[in-house]
Amino acid sequence: MPVVVLHFIHAALARSRALERISPVKTILEPRCLANVGIYPADSRDELHRQRFLPWTPEQHYNADLTRSFLMDPTEHWGPAIFHENLVSMHHLGPEEIRLIDGLLYGVAAGIWNRTTELDGTDRLVEQE
Repeated sequence: MPVVVLHFIHAALARSRALERISPVKTILEPRCLANVGIYPADSRDELHRQRFLPWTPEQHYNADLTRSFLMDPTEHWGPAIFHENLVSMHHLGPEEIRLIDGLLYGVAAGIWNRTTELDGTDRLVEQE
């Protein structure tokens, strides 16, 4: 964890006496630390109520297999709808999944949408000027 972040957390913890009685559970303490310095949770869904941040595995979001007690806002979209143009991040991805996504986004999709060549009707590539 970067030193700046640690300093921020320690400063936030120092401002709250109530936190002294709480066990150091990361998922509980971090939001409370942020609240101590005026940063509160907000609904980060887009205008269609699609999640921008997927905190569980993509598979769990895809199947709507989520622990309801941890959800801040309701799950309204699942299946292919979890992948959309406003998606910011997916968590719990392995290296293989990250390489696959990178290849699809910057290899396959880039070739489809950002072509620098075109087919001349005989299926041969012709350089564009």
